[in-house]
Amino acid sequence: MSNPIAAGNSAPTRAQLEGTRTLDRILDGRGLLQLGSQGEAVASVQELLRIKGYSLGQDKAGTFGKGTEAAVARFQKNHGILIEGVGASGRVDMPTLERLTGPKADIVPGDRPATSSDNFS
Repeated sequence: MSNPIAAGNSAPTRAQLEGTRTLDRILDGRGLLQLGSQGEAVASVQELLRIKGYSLGQDKAGTFGKGTEAAVARFQKNHGILIEGVGASGRVDMPTLERLTGPKADIVPGDRPATSSDNFS
């Protein structure tokens, strides 16, 4: 299966993400991605984070490493997706994925929109 995220600077909609089993489970509230997760679902989330302007550090596409975890945590903090007593978890759950797939206008201070000079490989 190919990555459901099309090249470009627009965030995919929920409908575009559906069909990837892991992402379907997250959107239904029955799953999550976290440190150590691997596969196309991770690659899709990483692309969403890049589009929103978050650096993944040295993480390879499809591998949820420390860089992806830190990017998710920054995104969660910037968007108020916090767990009581924990703060930003750094894990991709339903609220995080739904916010990541929000409109491009949903960029808040701390996010940096992707530019043509960004490396998406």
